[in-house]
Amino acid sequence: MDLKIYEIWSWSVPETQEAQERLFEQKRASGEWSADVLLDIEMPKVEKERIEDAVEEATGGQEWNLKFSPVDMHGRLDFPLVYEAYVEQLEAARSDFLGDHVMTGKMLKVILSPDVQATSYPVAVLDRQRIQKLSASRIEGMSPTDVDELVKEFRSTADVRYHLLHLLTEVDLFDPEQSDRGEKRYVLSQDQPSLPPFFRVAWGPRSALLCTAEGRAQLEEAGLLGLQFIELEIQAPITT
Repeated sequence: MDLKIYEIWSWSVPETQEAQERLFEQKRASGEWSADVLLDIEMPKVEKERIEDAVEEATGGQEWNLKFSPVDMHGRLDFPLVYEAYVEQLEAARSDFLGDHVMTGKMLKVILSPDVQATSYPVAVLDRQRIQKLSASRIEGMSPTDVDELVKEFRSTADVRYHLLHLLTEVDLFDPEQSDRGEKRYVLSQDQPSLPPFFRVAWGPRSALLCTAEGRAQLEEAGLLGLQFIELEIQAPITT
């Protein structure tokens, strides 16, 4: 079978791996960074809840996850969207893809095309150390209101360096009855749709950013940093 489908992952850039390891070791030893949050990028809880409420309202209660929403959320959300991470770590990683559909403009430009039904939103990254330092400075710690005020203040002056890709459609590519999601083995549906170079699926690795061999080639030709391609195990439709 000629069809190849890849899940796009965020990965360490090889030439900076040694520098990353030295930085991580130093930060762990100093107590500034904890081992369980070194590599993640995520929204502060209050920001995530605000976006979930907006998506639920826009979809009439059918969806709350921004990535799965079929509705373009421009005019419904405050921009830039705010994520939190260790900024030093992101600078050391030199990655065009941070995971969770967050990427540089260079990567976004490759993906957005007339063949891909998608939009994008500006993203700013709040240094997680700002939250930690503010919390440490208060005996009572930080309340959700404190975090919300910090997010709103940061948003007003934030430097936008990334973008969130929002794919507006899902592809019915896999047959859920014949596939095994636990074993990550996917059987194609009988009526295979025509695939754009980049897409997400209605069933299977639904939250993943997927691409065809054509999409992978486009990203590789662009010289992007920090991408890894994991080929999915797919099988032809099973006929009885």
